[in-house]
Parts: sequence; structure tokens; C-alpha cells
Amino acid sequence: MTLSDALAPFTSNVADLLKLQRKGRMIAGMDADLVVLDENLAVRHVMARGEWHVRDGQVVRRGMYEQI
Repeated sequence: MTLSDALAPFTSNVADLLKLQRKGRMIAGMDADLVVLDENLAVRHVMARGEWHVRDGQVVRRGMYEQI
């Protein structure tokens, strides 16, 4: 199975089902939402709309509705 085939059920297929046109693909003009997991499936990095929110497992930016 190719990587793109393995990732589709978690990325583009979900975005298509939810009709989220700017999500689910790494293509110019999309929102650039990424989650990077380590070998134990722990979250290492999170990028939302092109800005890092978690780097090396540490929160570096909070969302609009998250408390400080």
C-alpha cells in the first residue's frame, strides 16, 4: 500500500466527507494543518493554518479559545 493510500482515510477522505475544501491535502493554497507523531504515536508537532502550535511536544501557541 502506498503512503498516500494509507493516509487518505485519515486526511483527504475525511475532509471530502465533511466538505472541508481547504483541508486534507498538502497542496499550495490549503490551510497547512499538520500533525507529526513519533514512533510511539505521541504528538510531537502540530501546525494549524500554517503556524506551529506544538513543537517538540511543547505548546508554543494556543488557540483563540484556549486558556493560558
